[in-house]
Amino acid sequence: MCCNDPDAHPQVNTARLLAGATLAFAIVSCLGLVIPYWFPGLGGLFGIIGTSIILCCGGNSKGGHIACAVLCGLATILHAAGVGLHTYYYVVFVDASASTEVAAWIGILIWPAVAFNGISMILEAFQVGMCIKASSAIAGAVLPTSVKGGVQA
Repeated sequence: MCCNDPDAHPQVNTARLLAGATLAFAIVSCLGLVIPYWFPGLGGLFGIIGTSIILCCGGNSKGGHIACAVLCGLATILHAAGVGLHTYYYVVFVDASASTEVAAWIGILIWPAVAFNGISMILEAFQVGMCIKASSAIAGAVLPTSVKGGVQA
């Protein structure tokens, strides 16, 4: 199950639920790998790897959530750099352009990238917090034991 596992802690299920949204925005922000400013694209790649760890491989392990938190933390930093860099280049290009048409086209191209990178940055920052809470919940949990035929396995 992806995010409603009855055997998992609520914090783990919350981290998995948020990982789905974070993964979607990380995939879109990977488009930044094909433009000259590669920070957001690399952040998207880290976001994909981090969220995939808890969605696919290590959903109920403390180490999986810590790995996701570290990778999403790096992705948050790279997306913040991307937002700042795109905003800076928008200001520079608009000041340098003499026509309003050029400024409008630059805005049409840059602002959607800023929006996707900003949303990705926010989701990844929340993902870091949720993964830390989930790893703490896993570390402090008493593991259930199964009983078969009256004998504890």
